[in-house]
Order: sequence, then C-alpha cells, then structure tokens
Amino acid sequence: MILSKIIPGVAHSFLYFGFLLLFFSTELFSMHHLRPISERINMHQIRRVAMATMTASRFDYPKQEAEAPKILRYGDPKLYEPSLPFDLPKEMPLVHEVLEQMKLATKGMGNVGLAAPQIGILKQLVMFAVPAEHPRYKTDGVAQPMRIMINPHYKHLSDEKNLEWEGCLSVPGMMGQVKRYTHIECTYIDLEGVKQSFNASNFHARVVQHELDHLRGILFPLLVENRHMLGFTEAIMESEEFKKSRGF
Repeated sequence: MILSKIIPGVAHSFLYFGFLLLFFSTELFSMHHLRPISERINMHQIRRVAMATMTASRFDYPKQEAEAPKILRYGDPKLYEPSLPFDLPKEMPLVHEVLEQMKLATKGMGNVGLAAPQIGILKQLVMFAVPAEHPRYKTDGVAQPMRIMINPHYKHLSDEKNLEWEGCLSVPGMMGQVKRYTHIECTYIDLEGVKQSFNASNFHARVVQHELDHLRGILFPLLVENRHMLGFTEAIMESEEFKKSRGF
C-alpha cells in the first residue's frame, strides 16, 4: 500500500525535473548557439551543417548548377609554373574531377584546347579538338575529334619547323607568330588508363605543342621571336603580313 503511493510520487517528480531540465537546456542552447549563428557563419555553412545532421531520405536540397571556373589570363603567376603528373591509377578519380572543371570552363566555346593549369590546377591534363577550317589559323583541312590526354609528352620526328599564327584562351584578343616542329609523335594516357600514341603534322602538331607547353608553364607570347608579330587579333588580321600569309 505504501509503495503504491510512493512510486507515482517519485515518477511525477522525475518527470517534473526532466521537463525543467529540457526547458532550461533548450533555452541555453538557443541563447548560446542558435542566436549568434547568422553572425558566425554564412548560409552555405548552415546548409552544410544541416546536411550533415540529416539523412538523405529525410532531407535533400535541390541540385544547383556548378559555377564554371575562370580561365586564368596571361600575367597570372600560376600560368608559368610547371604541372605535376597524375599518380595513376590512384588519381584517376581526380582526373575526372579536373576534366569536369575544364569542360565547365569551356562550355559553349566549340572546338577549343585547354590545359588544366589554365584554370589554376597544376596537373598534367589536356583536352583539345582540331577544326578542319578556322578564320584565323592555317589549318590542314582535316578535323580531329576531342582528345583527352593525361601526363602527355611529345618528341619531334624531324628538325623541320614552320612559322605560323597562334592565339590562346589565356591571352584573349591577341595573336602571335610562333615557330613549331611540323612533325611530332605524342604519347599519353587515356581515360581508361591505357597508354596511347599518335603522330601529328602541321596545324595538328602545332595545337598539340601549344597545349603541352602550358604544362611546362610556357605561353605562346614567350615564344614569339619577332615582337612585331605579336598584337591584337583585329589589327593583325587587317595587316599586310597576315593577308600575305593567307594568300589574300
């Protein structure tokens, strides 16, 4: 009989103190953590905290389009630094991450070439396509599809060189004449981790050498021997020298 009276009283006391503890702890948490949160962290951090504390089945933010990285411009110190090779196959996932950033940076640009250092990533990765025709460059009349090259290098197959005009996404609005080997062999690793090689001549070889120079920290203006043959694209295309080189 006595126990039947004492137990409900004890239980009631525990519940009462439990509610008091929950109330004061909630108030203290709110005062100490929640109120200053807008002053201490930004909305991106709030999202990250929320995502870390909720499972995907209960909470899922809508996907947002990734922001395209900027292409570095001539004069940025990073463009003059040599790039490191990928440690394959361990870093193959990193290859794909960097490649996605490069594709974002050149989205909508059509047939272009880009090296990872041009978006500030000092790793040996290059992508390029060769058009059959181009209004500014003397092409070979044969298009080459987009090629992705990991840890590429080349060797010249002869000492023959030619002098032609070049431009670059990192040197926008400018052109210059650069002497390049006309026949090369290029070796690289593809996205499947397989070693590949090919021969290239003339404009195709020029594009390859231009892109691989980026991996050594070299941009085409540094290779222009005649400084009069470097300038703004519009002015050069109107010059007699350019028209003569195109047979106008």
